[in-house]
Amino acid sequence: MQQSGTQRPLSRICSATTQLDRGPQTHDTANNAQKVLDEPAGEQASGRYVWTTQWYPVRVAEDLHTDRPNAVKLLGKDLVIWRDAQNQWRCFEDACPHRFAMLSEGRIEADGTLACAYHGWRFDGEGKCTTLPQSFGAAELDNAISNKKSCAVSYPVQVKHHLVWVWPDAGPNNHLEAMAREVPVAPELLDDTKCIYLHPWYMRELPYGFETLLENLVDPSHVPFTHSGIIGDRTSAAIFRMTLNQKATLNGGFAMDLREVQPGASDLVEKGGKNTDSTLHFVPPTLTRYNFGTEELPLILMSYCTPIAPGHSRLLYCLAGERDKVPKKIQRIVDLVPGWAKFVNHFTRGDVLDGDNVFLHGIDRKLNTEEGYTTQKYYTPTTSDLAVRTIRNWLENMASPVPWPSNAPADMHIRDIPREELLNRYHQHTKHCKNCSQALTLFTWAQKVALGGSVLLTALSGSAALADDSHRPLAFGLLAGAVASGLAAAQLSKVCQKFIFVDYVQQDH
Repeated sequence: MQQSGTQRPLSRICSATTQLDRGPQTHDTANNAQKVLDEPAGEQASGRYVWTTQWYPVRVAEDLHTDRPNAVKLLGKDLVIWRDAQNQWRCFEDACPHRFAMLSEGRIEADGTLACAYHGWRFDGEGKCTTLPQSFGAAELDNAISNKKSCAVSYPVQVKHHLVWVWPDAGPNNHLEAMAREVPVAPELLDDTKCIYLHPWYMRELPYGFETLLENLVDPSHVPFTHSGIIGDRTSAAIFRMTLNQKATLNGGFAMDLREVQPGASDLVEKGGKNTDSTLHFVPPTLTRYNFGTEELPLILMSYCTPIAPGHSRLLYCLAGERDKVPKKIQRIVDLVPGWAKFVNHFTRGDVLDGDNVFLHGIDRKLNTEEGYTTQKYYTPTTSDLAVRTIRNWLENMASPVPWPSNAPADMHIRDIPREELLNRYHQHTKHCKNCSQALTLFTWAQKVALGGSVLLTALSGSAALADDSHRPLAFGLLAGAVASGLAAAQLSKVCQKFIFVDYVQQDH
């Protein structure tokens, strides 16, 4: 991976940053990058995890606005992501160096610079201030922008596997460190041209902490109970036998073999009917990966868990496979599904996460605010709990705590959040998803048209009924149309609600 473009003198003024790609490296660049990576630094030298010198996925690339800045949060930091004149994604801290106004409320100008809407300062892709409207003359402008204080704080960013990734470290060697580190991904999917997404990337921001989300992602035994009727059935839930096949390490994570045994199986090999083998991998700091399925259809479930703020996390996940191993019939079905219909798939995935939200927020709140609740008091006696025990050991005994800023809000931990907020699909997903937000706009418009049509047809029906008897058939026809239009409006209203809020009551599932 190398830095795109040439190294300009202004990069000595601003903190090092770059839009990254995975092109060929020069010998010197590769050696320098590896040297930086190999040098002990900070917590890494002391055997503790360095959370800031890692790649984190923050959004699905196609969901980001290209004509305006996008606000995101990562590790408690407010960031802005935007695309410059060269169609390269850039990432800055969401604060103009002038007086810390939010750059995400600014504009992308015709010349590809990012302008602060407060006083009009403009910044190029490397964070260099290029325009300062309040300066008098060229000399004062040059003097002001030659000071490193005029630069926006910027971070390395790249697009990989349809996701936008950010390296949230603004140190002097950040671009070299980022170049030396690949994004964590399933090795089978390294070549995008050879993989197929059976369920494309889905993103949702969740009202509970990063650690609690990670714990849930490595716990498949909850699925048939929490998500019964959507994924699995609580009345015939399988038992997961877990064995560790890769010992947990600080930077390497761990791997486990899973055998899914049907109820009543006492011998894992000879009894119990259909037994299914799969593997679970945790790759720090964000990736959990399941390899499962059959020889005829091997599947990969990739989930990225991103820490946003205390009590607040982001999940991005997809279901994929190697194209040459997926049956042609399934490939044709996947390829035939139109892009505009993606929201239907997102409805189901929303149902799945709704089933978790109330539980996991409650667990997270107890662990962080209520006396007497600690993970050390978990009772996890079965092999199905092995991954939970292992991930908690990695988090609490191997890695250092997530380095939240001292002023990071912790209200998600403290507040007893109402269900309408815990399960709010609009703020957690829809407004961040281009497909779902466009579909909501369309269905809302259609619902208003249907409702207006119902009112209009009702009025016309009444007018026709008041006329002479010859208009009665017309009146009945108009009334039938009004009823049909009203029913359509009611159904469209229910569809719109699926983008906004759907209560999830376990007793009903």
